[in-house]
Amino acid sequence: LFRSGNERFRESVMNSGVLYADGLQLLDGKTTPAQSFSLRKFVQQHADRKGAKPWIFLTSSPQHEDAISGIVAAWIEAAVAGIFSLGTRPDRRAWFVIDEFPSLPQLRFVQRLLAEGRGYGAAAILGFQGMRQVRERYGVEGGEALLGLANTICAFRTIEPAATKGLSDLLGDAEVERTTETGEVNS
Repeated sequence: LFRSGNERFRESVMNSGVLYADGLQLLDGKTTPAQSFSLRKFVQQHADRKGAKPWIFLTSSPQHEDAISGIVAAWIEAAVAGIFSLGTRPDRRAWFVIDEFPSLPQLRFVQRLLAEGRGYGAAAILGFQGMRQVRERYGVEGGEALLGLANTICAFRTIEPAATKGLSDLLGDAEVERTTETGEVNS
């Protein structure tokens, strides 16, 4: 990393580090080991629990959204890694509901979650306003790849002409047959 000739790589790594470390200042650093919380351990402890499963909501306030998005992404990745570390078990069900998905930094693990998660008992719901957001974050090919990994797509409304056409192509055509009966009345 610090060898001569690695200047561009070093600069890229340092810029990424600054981006993700920015939110660390918002965390409480006074937690003792007894008070600490591990998202990965939480997922591992509760994934195979019978009955109702606990929920965790990772939220941020609008004024801290940019600063904390890298940390939220790391927490989600830790939870996904916790499920994958338990081994395959398709009868397990651990849901990952990620709303405003493109507002988070590019999540490297999401393709694996969508592609392989079912075998580990993981299911994902990715919420976003339009495909343009996903393409801006993941690129055209990356966005299409993510959409291609989804087993179920729910499209509620879009005003983007390209997205409307894309969703229409994705969902396919429907043939509707209507029968009508007419009759003659003799007078």
